[in-house]
Amino acid sequence: MPKKRVIFCAFLSTCILSQCAGAVLEKGGHTRNSHLTQQATIIRNSQYKILETSSGESSTLFLFGLFPVTSPLDIEYAMSQAVQKIPGGQSLIDIHYWHETHVFFPLGTVSVLTVEGKVISYESDISELDKSLKKVPPR
Repeated sequence: MPKKRVIFCAFLSTCILSQCAGAVLEKGGHTRNSHLTQQATIIRNSQYKILETSSGESSTLFLFGLFPVTSPLDIEYAMSQAVQKIPGGQSLIDIHYWHETHVFFPLGTVSVLTVEGKVISYESDISELDKSLKKVPPR
């Protein structure tokens, strides 16, 4: 009898842990709502420099998959996070964003909004920054 109980407990533990595997062992989860867009802000000047590709995230925890515990998802926060990672970045172009759900059974779910795009800086601002740095005397 005890051997059957151990096998049953091992099976039950495996089933429970398999529900968390996507959230703990791998990057990613159930992905939905994948979108592409041209730019984050209105770009009135075509003279800009692409600095790097960057990404940002916003997430929220739902207790038992029903009750939000943390702040709601915010795409503007995720985009600003991506731009702030690159020094001199001012906006994003060629943006790809998607929504993932990670399951942490039985605690709840975590919804993650990920934004990825190319960070740009306007050429006129770059040249003005270079000029102002040249005027500062070295110490």
